[in-house]
Amino acid sequence: MGDSGLPRLTRASETRRRARLLFKKEFTRYYRVLCSDSIADPTDSYSSLEAFLTAWQQDVSEPHSPDRLKQELSALLGEVAQDLTGGRSRTSSGDWRPESLAERFWECVEVVEERLWRRLVP
Repeated sequence: MGDSGLPRLTRASETRRRARLLFKKEFTRYYRVLCSDSIADPTDSYSSLEAFLTAWQQDVSEPHSPDRLKQELSALLGEVAQDLTGGRSRTSSGDWRPESLAERFWECVEVVEERLWRRLVP
């Protein structure tokens, strides 16, 4: 425990936390552009999600399982939706649909998981 009474973050946990925040920021940015008249490029979302998934896998401070990862990602999707509706990151047109957000989010997860899997399997 740290001096504040909160558990100290390990280096891996801190890396994971930062990668999670970066992915949330990048995905929110990508989705905002997607809802506008501009052309949206998901490259930064993919890269930041890959960094987050790698950090998540390397963080041994809590048990890992596919169900736990799905819970983590579902919570993250909820946070992105809150950011989009909470005024901090409104889309430029204010026109976004939760089902579209979820589709794009899980599509991003699927693309990155496929990329990671291809690296593991020769």
